[in-house]
Amino acid sequence: MDVGFIWADKKYQSRFFSVSEDFELPSRQIFYAKKGKMGNRISSTIKYENDSWIFLGYLKFIDLSEGTNRASPLIKDDNYMISGFGVIRKFKIW
Repeated sequence: MDVGFIWADKKYQSRFFSVSEDFELPSRQIFYAKKGKMGNRISSTIKYENDSWIFLGYLKFIDLSEGTNRASPLIKDDNYMISGFGVIRKFKIW
């Protein structure tokens, strides 16, 4: 289990939240992201491992409602749920 906040610089936040003049629409105004708090997160990971395989899964909840760039027109919802899984095959090299 992992709980914390996400902080990022201006360059990173701009990738998600900025809208340049080239992409402005009547429903999407120009917005320049700032550095600072991106949001809060809570996540959990589960892992099973044996001699040949690793199986893992994760679930992450992200809350953007208190983020520096919460006024971005690209944010449609304040909360996001992300999940995923992975399978890793282990080999002995020598």
